[in-house]
Amino acid sequence: MTGDRGYLGAVVKSALGEAGHRTYGCDLGWFDLPGPAGGRDFRDLTEEDLRGVDVVVHLAAVCNDACGDISATATEEVNHAATVRFAGISREAGVRSFVFASSCSVYGAAGDVEADETFAPVPLTAYGASKLAAERDVLGLAGAGFSTATLRFATLYGYSPSFRSDLMVNRMVATAWRSGRIVMSGTGAALRPMLHVRDAATAVCAVAEDGAGTSGGRLFNVGRAHENFRVADIAGLVSAAFPAAAVEQAGADDARSYSVSFRRFAEAFPKWKPRFTPADGVAEVAAALAGGRLPQLDPAPDAGWGPTDRKEWLLRLLGSGRLDERFRPVGPPR
Repeated sequence: MTGDRGYLGAVVKSALGEAGHRTYGCDLGWFDLPGPAGGRDFRDLTEEDLRGVDVVVHLAAVCNDACGDISATATEEVNHAATVRFAGISREAGVRSFVFASSCSVYGAAGDVEADETFAPVPLTAYGASKLAAERDVLGLAGAGFSTATLRFATLYGYSPSFRSDLMVNRMVATAWRSGRIVMSGTGAALRPMLHVRDAATAVCAVAEDGAGTSGGRLFNVGRAHENFRVADIAGLVSAAFPAAAVEQAGADDARSYSVSFRRFAEAFPKWKPRFTPADGVAEVAAALAGGRLPQLDPAPDAGWGPTDRKEWLLRLLGSGRLDERFRPVGPPR
């Protein structure tokens, strides 16, 4: 696994371990406190490193639209060029299956049309463009003895040991908890598909364990059927959990708005049954905050978000000289 210390990766690693699989992690630890913790960059892995590996789960990335805005060049390198190289050396090393985490963000402004995998994506950000380019080239590497599966995940939420406060549900809950406010973009009209991080993790496990796709490439939207929500719907769920919190509008409605169909994945993996709803996620994150299970998040209303906000933390690491312009660590861990 790459990105095994990240938001989704930490949960996937646990799920694979519980299923009896031996996993080997590769992660720079960008978001570990106090910063990059001496891990390894997947860009430096060689064919020899992958000998004897059956399945690669590739989660490491410049992880969202906001982070991609910091540097389109670094985002293209990590998310596209280096990812395709990594898939290529995986194939040459004898890996039989390469599972690649992409994002429904590639759909951009698809609007109310329920986009399936045949829908032509029009990404609006450097992040979305880099993921779409990687999808195309990774799928193109598939062939006899080497299967590739690209998973376009819905917007994730919920508790993880490597928590992210820059995801919609998590940010709304954390803001309500810290400051008694629920902030949404504009009128909250933008659409988003939603998926709990633990359901995403079990989806990864299902694909990693699948022996049917021993050749060829497969592309899936991954989310829970009929769970496309307006931003305002999510704000309403958080408001129900924090009735004293005031709902506030900030700026304009997000131009990124898409509704997604998950029928293909449900049909291909009928045993995968997502368990959680956004309401469950709201309650879970609220309980984690109240119970002190997120020590990396300062409870002060005027505090920054620290490593839980990936863009905020990357800018801090860049500004302090801890990362270079290619998002590589500079100097020993401190």
